[in-house]
Amino acid sequence: RDDQLDAAGTEWLPVKKSMLGRGSLAVTDGSVTQSGMLGDLLELLDGGRGLSFSSVKTEFSVHDRRVWNERLLVDGKEHAMVFSGSTAFNGDLDYRIGAKALRLGKKRLERLKPLLDADGNLPLRLSGNIAKPKVKGPDAKGLLGGLLGGRDD
Repeated sequence: RDDQLDAAGTEWLPVKKSMLGRGSLAVTDGSVTQSGMLGDLLELLDGGRGLSFSSVKTEFSVHDRRVWNERLLVDGKEHAMVFSGSTAFNGDLDYRIGAKALRLGKKRLERLKPLLDADGNLPLRLSGNIAKPKVKGPDAKGLLGGLLGGRDD
């Protein structure tokens, strides 16, 4: 697979509109620290306010003024996450995340079980922008409906 980015134009706006391409990214042994809501999320998953990872891998495409990740895999030392979505050229974020805490104790995992998807991941949404990301957890109304037998009142 060849990584490639094509564009046409002599000024940034037409170039930006015409960008098309694909590529891949692989990073090994690193860490990301975060404050605010992302830090709170990592703390909930029992990893403190940072994420150490063994690898981050993705194949991405560029079109419609966005970088698209169908499957961005974060193989964390304490968490594993799969991101699917896109980042706009202006920094806007739109991702679905499946987060799995690898070191949760049995008691905490049991409490979180109603929130987990079929793969055992905590389903999250990442929106906002790179400067101010927003993480949203599972829909409480949907969760309650599921716990009450699927009623949709």
